[in-house]
Amino acid sequence: MLSSVVLLALLLALSHSGSCFPKIPYACSSEGRPWCDTHRPLDERINLLIDALPKPSPVTGVPSVLRFMLTARGAVGGGEDDKIGLPRYDWGANCVHGVQSRCTSDGYCPTSFPNPIGLGASFDEPSWRKMGNIIGRELRALYMAGVGENNPQSIPKIGLDCWSPVINIGRDPRWGRNSEVPGEDPYLTSRFGVAYTQGMQNDPADPSRLLAITTLKHFAAYSLEGNHAFLGPVNRHNYDANVTKYDLLADYFPAFEASVREGGAKGIMCSYNEVNGVPACGSSYLLTEVLRDQWGFDGYVTSDSGAVRDIFTPHNYTKSDAESVQLALRAGCDVNSGNIYFVHMSEALKARLINTDDIYRALHRTLKLRFQLGLFDPIEDQPFWQIPLSDVGSNATQQFNLQLTERTFVLLQNPNTILPLGPPAGKDRKIAVLGPFVARKQDIIGSYLGQICPGRYGAFSCMLSVAEGIEQRANSLGWSVESMEGTGVQHGDPAEMQKAADMAASDDVDIVIVTLGITKQIESESRDRKDVLLPQTQLTFVHTVLEAVQQANKSKRVVVVLFGGGSIDVGFLTDQNVAVVMAWYPSFLGPQALARVVFGDTSPSGKLPVTFYRAADVDKMDFLSMHLHEGSGRTHRYYKGDPLWPFGHGLTYTHFTIVLSGHTEKSGNTLVIRGDEKTAQLAADVTNDGERDGEEVIMVFFRRTDRPTRVFRQLMSFRRVAIKKGGRERVTFSLTKEAFRLYSHVDGAALPLAGQYEVEVTNGVDQRAVCSVTIEHSQVTDDVIVAK
Repeated sequence: MLSSVVLLALLLALSHSGSCFPKIPYACSSEGRPWCDTHRPLDERINLLIDALPKPSPVTGVPSVLRFMLTARGAVGGGEDDKIGLPRYDWGANCVHGVQSRCTSDGYCPTSFPNPIGLGASFDEPSWRKMGNIIGRELRALYMAGVGENNPQSIPKIGLDCWSPVINIGRDPRWGRNSEVPGEDPYLTSRFGVAYTQGMQNDPADPSRLLAITTLKHFAAYSLEGNHAFLGPVNRHNYDANVTKYDLLADYFPAFEASVREGGAKGIMCSYNEVNGVPACGSSYLLTEVLRDQWGFDGYVTSDSGAVRDIFTPHNYTKSDAESVQLALRAGCDVNSGNIYFVHMSEALKARLINTDDIYRALHRTLKLRFQLGLFDPIEDQPFWQIPLSDVGSNATQQFNLQLTERTFVLLQNPNTILPLGPPAGKDRKIAVLGPFVARKQDIIGSYLGQICPGRYGAFSCMLSVAEGIEQRANSLGWSVESMEGTGVQHGDPAEMQKAADMAASDDVDIVIVTLGITKQIESESRDRKDVLLPQTQLTFVHTVLEAVQQANKSKRVVVVLFGGGSIDVGFLTDQNVAVVMAWYPSFLGPQALARVVFGDTSPSGKLPVTFYRAADVDKMDFLSMHLHEGSGRTHRYYKGDPLWPFGHGLTYTHFTIVLSGHTEKSGNTLVIRGDEKTAQLAADVTNDGERDGEEVIMVFFRRTDRPTRVFRQLMSFRRVAIKKGGRERVTFSLTKEAFRLYSHVDGAALPLAGQYEVEVTNGVDQRAVCSVTIEHSQVTDDVIVAK
């Protein structure tokens, strides 16, 4: 163990060498603390530290330091023990699409990536993993710099566990938090959760320690906020998610299970709602039987903010807050976000509702993670303590962010090749950029934001607006750009609408870009949407503009850019000569990325991670029902109707063909997938036979053909490929037997794998290559895959 003098000298040397000088208290900066001895077994070190802490007692209650240690954001008020050198630690930084912290005093700001719904549209698993790692490394550097969460008070100081990713599925297009999830499909969401978790928690620079901790949320069956008259008094704090075993296994568990089993996630957040009559944060079935006993989870569980309080009221499941402490702590909720543990844990202990073992169990689980993060180890040989602040928002990160953002845009329609835009046909030609989003900055990058620009809280001066991003690129090609809103998001002035329409109709304007969409004032945490329509003022506005354009000059090019977190019914545009781009809530670099896509510097390659429904169909859907198969169904796996645009849809500026390797429908050749292994290989040749370089997403779906199932088709794999003009690439998919797993709609039991299937390889647009698959039972290898 280094002496304190040597350690200080080392830290000073690190600071002068460009590494990050820790501005936070270091737990093992003094000698003689046995839990800092890395030669001891981990459990012994944890127990030694716990033994050194003040003791809880049914007579005196629970010391405040222990209550603070089990309270998320408790670092605001305490959680340290100076006698033993234990520093404060905050459970609860958010990293939904970047670290939600303040910038440092010298101007290093966390990177803001696209909102997760856009990330889902990229279908880019390697980039999700890389993004998770960047967020983890930036979190480390910002943690060591002692920055706080992104609020005016800059408190509490951030910790190293992120309350992210959100891996509930977007079961209903009206849910207010669809922008926070990668889509509606369990498999897509699973891959996002696994990749994000692996990237954030693991870094090859130090395989023996955690870089950071992911906290998967919200477990389980959570996807309703409330706040609308059509839901009545029901909201996320009192909702009982009535689900069957089938619902859980087929729809609501897969992403969490994969992220725990394969991803190795060390954190879980339990949700506000009840699940079949039991509050999720007090459910031993969810938090112990499923999570720990079945899936082997070995991390910590935190409540959502106020969820333990909700157990008593409004759920009325217990008779007091002290009983809620008992229920949650014994069910497996280790950390409480809120004040219930802090205020009522002593009361629960004195009343013998809990015992000291319950407290020590939670302390052991949470302290174990702090040890695994290396917070109680000597820091001189820890690479994670040497991540420089210059890594935060670096040029390389922003270049990656720009590319990733470009991949999120979905080209929904492009009649007569309106896009991409090129140089003007003559001098003094103009582009008109109109609509409520031309100048808005914060509204286009969504929610759960870290500080975007240095200096004043809430400033966005360092970010381009949509109009500025378009103008910057257009000017370089010889265009002039004019812009005006013409309307607000929800309120507009007819006179201003007409001014915008007149601008669009002007003789010197050849291109009209209209921005439309929704904001977090319409959809957000605690606020669901009542429908999937644009606000009426925007509908009036866009019709006014389109009518003016048609009357003036039918040769004008019109592009509509949509912002929002999910399905928007713009069916009135499908018979118009208008290109439509779904931009979601893009990143800090969204305006630049959008300009690059519309001007053809890169080809759009995103795919819809959700179904775009028609509003009339959505109005008939029961928002309160968790059974996705009911009625006309919800999500592409169950939907029986005719969507506006289906899951997986997305055009490009070039064209790709897909042919299964060794198999063509015309030749009738048979593709054989050998069945002596548990994994079969399916290869497809993808050719770019268009006029541009481009990227394409290839998706693999299956459906069962020998017996009825609730699922119409199920996504089982996907791959993003970049292919030069005229090039071809062979894409091989490993199909595991377990990937064909389906469940009985009668009792939720797993169906036998042996049977007949159809596998479809598609780009979601015009390419569809199909083969049949037989899984035969085998005494040697259980179920064997044979495809023909």
